[in-house]
Amino acid sequence: MRTRTFTPWQPLGSLAVDAAPNRPGVFQLATLVRTIVYIGAAPDLAAALAQHVSLTGSPYSLGRRYFRFIEVDQPEQLQQRLLDEFRRAHQDSLPAAQATLPASPSSRLLRAV
Repeated sequence: MRTRTFTPWQPLGSLAVDAAPNRPGVFQLATLVRTIVYIGAAPDLAAALAQHVSLTGSPYSLGRRYFRFIEVDQPEQLQQRLLDEFRRAHQDSLPAAQATLPASPSSRLLRAV
């Protein structure tokens, strides 16, 4: 059965993700205090969430993470709408894990002589 609203927030872990449907939808990842750090769209919610469980070294991998999702037939449209709403509410910023990282300064190459 498809949910018509987002599910309640759940800790992002293998057991909770295993219960997610293999259906298209939109998901949100958040911090302990439910600050949204990522808004994703996927043709298979369970597979997409499983990838996020295994990510390390990402901007939102420190501390406990939470997720919620909604099943929709055209997830990209809802994802874009949610991203637009987020930007309007946050001074045109994207969620932390989706924000473009600043360009790294060019590194100097040293050559052995």
